[in-house]
Amino acid sequence: MNRIALWLLATMVFLLTALFVAGKGWIFERHRPEILNLVETAEPADRHLPEPTRELLLFSSRSTASYAARLAVMQFHPEAARLGTTNWQLTWATWSLLIYLHLSEDERLALIARLAPTGKGRLGLSATSRELFGRPLDSLSEEEAAMLVVLVKAPSFSDRPEALARMRDRLIAKWREQKATKR
Repeated sequence: MNRIALWLLATMVFLLTALFVAGKGWIFERHRPEILNLVETAEPADRHLPEPTRELLLFSSRSTASYAARLAVMQFHPEAARLGTTNWQLTWATWSLLIYLHLSEDERLALIARLAPTGKGRLGLSATSRELFGRPLDSLSEEEAAMLVVLVKAPSFSDRPEALARMRDRLIAKWREQKATKR
């Protein structure tokens, strides 16, 4: 009897998960043209990130799909966060999978570069670069690019310059260490 109950429970969980993923997949597909439009209309430097910025963003991210999914859900479904932690986590996980499957790494990076909040009401890497440094994204030094990446990961650091500098220095040191060991 316990085996049958366990099998029924596992089947119900599987079916509910499949229905949830299918439903979110339908929602994702409905927004796919808008997502691709965001990528295609991004500034050129956001669409094709300059090397230090691209490398640092990839180095600091466990998953570009996960972060791009978070930004997309916030863009297209801001109400998801108000529906409770479980719903938010399931929505985010599902969108992460769908974005991983349907967008290239460059498209995911462009979405992040376009939509990432960087503190003080700023959105996107190119806009933040111009505001903070007075220069386009493709002219930044490694240290300046690292500062933008830290702001993408922790926008609240824009109000804490000392912490921002420490995190930037830590990111640069770890990134350079990894580059040195790969040679």
